[in-house]
Amino acid sequence: MRLWDLDERTEIATVNLGAEVRACFYMLDAHSVVIADVVGRLFLMAVPTFEVLSQVQTPYRVLCGKLSPTGMQLGLGAEDGLVHFVALDGFEDASLVVTAVEGMREQSGLFDRFLGKTRMTRTYSYTCPSCRQVVEASSLPTQPVPCPRCRRSLRVCSRQPQLQGV
Repeated sequence: MRLWDLDERTEIATVNLGAEVRACFYMLDAHSVVIADVVGRLFLMAVPTFEVLSQVQTPYRVLCGKLSPTGMQLGLGAEDGLVHFVALDGFEDASLVVTAVEGMREQSGLFDRFLGKTRMTRTYSYTCPSCRQVVEASSLPTQPVPCPRCRRSLRVCSRQPQLQGV
């Protein structure tokens, strides 16, 4: 496994797991990854150091995988032709990282409407990955905030610029 800084185009960290990696998932806390290898080992690792936080041996020869939207389960496609679900414990209280998209909204008060005037205000919207609730705010929160529907803690980041020509 290799971790790259795409802005600097440099390798940050490398780890050899001793078997072919079949799946890698950034956890929704943005501080850890789960890596599945061909022999069925699951590694929970800190990013960017690749320090092993936990390791589990499954009986499945993994071909592929998918992280659930809540970040609490993995679906592993295995050589036996079945999909096996693995629960990920310990992430219930972790803040989920969400990306806010900036937008504009027309806003007018009663007096503004009487005069036929409107003003544009900046808004930020983001979606809770756990319950899919869309949240709109007038400013970016600097601390984690609870989702209005499921109450999971959300850490809001602004949209990152897209890489061009890489």
